[in-house]
Amino acid sequence: MEQTFRTKTGICTITDDQIAISRTGARGTLSNFLVGQSISRVLVVYGLLSLICFATSYMSIRSGDFVTGTFTCLVGLWMARAVYASRHNSAVPIIERSTIRKIEQHAPRPPATRGYFVVHFEEGGNLRKRMIMLPGSLEGGQAEYAHAISVLSEAGLIKSEN
Repeated sequence: MEQTFRTKTGICTITDDQIAISRTGARGTLSNFLVGQSISRVLVVYGLLSLICFATSYMSIRSGDFVTGTFTCLVGLWMARAVYASRHNSAVPIIERSTIRKIEQHAPRPPATRGYFVVHFEEGGNLRKRMIMLPGSLEGGQAEYAHAISVLSEAGLIKSEN
């Protein structure tokens, strides 16, 4: 049995064997181009931007501009933290159900955040995380979150929030 729900960049298909996340449309094409199946490219860019922020911070503080130096240092720290926190994330399009350990659900809080799921699974003996982002509130995100919850509950992957 196969069920689907919309994601931010395409469609998530749940089958008896796997979770398949496909990228469709303009967002999906852009995501495939920028990210592909590995997030290492994104982490390298964030790491480089973090280093640039630290260098800018150092030069600003040396020249006496403590406000700019402090601000860019904080931005650099925030980006370095994001790289560290994302080191176990994955962008694989197919997750075998047998490798899934748990799925976290995060309800949308419009207009601040969209709903998403974090799938914890094993890949090559290592624990990985795959985020499944749902559409935003302007694209029917609340209804799609409810639909995704029912699909994942029916598939036995999560417990219903009720």
